Amino acid sequence: MTVVASFLVPVHPHPLLAPEANEGYGRLRAAFEEAAARIEASGADLIIVYSTTWPSIIGHQIQADPNPVWNLVDHDFHDLGTMHYDFQIDAEFAHAWRDAAEQRGLTARTVNYHGFPIDVGSVVSLSLLTATTASGGHRVLQRLRKPRRNHRPRQILHRRCSSRRQEGGRGGCDVPVKPYVHPTH
Repeated sequence: MTVVASFLVPVHPHPLLAPEANEGYGRLRAAFEEAAARIEASGADLIIVYSTTWPSIIGHQIQADPNPVWNLVDHDFHDLGTMHYDFQIDAEFAHAWRDAAEQRGLTARTVNYHGFPIDVGSVVSLSLLTATTASGGHRVLQRLRKPRRNHRPRQILHRRCSSRRQEGGRGGCDVPVKPYVHPTH
């Protein structure tokens, strides 16, 4: 697997829920749309969201629910409304990522239960960076044997930021770097 692009994106819901509220939110929305177009043009078959807004004291948490569906209201900006999401997650990749993290000595686990609180930044990012259906919902996709345009599974990693000594000197915010090759590729 090769990383074809990376993006730092804001975590607040304004570009998703209120881009017309002011010029700055509108420019952020336009930047998201430009990033989405670049992702589309890149041919990437997997989007990884590494969330920096979900600190966890129990290790790296990797979303493994194949289809998390929920309605989320931002805790700070509840007046903006509800974010509805319906994502497709590559559960096989989630387990492989966890295994790679554990092999490096990092504390990691997969999470897969209805209602797991996916953070606002991840919801905003995936909502604005991925294709949607005609009805406005996010495409529900399975891991594809042969990637097709607009059909990218997603992956979310909730990070752990803790002292370096707890991770054996590797740093609490490390991401596993061992390459994962999907068995069908």
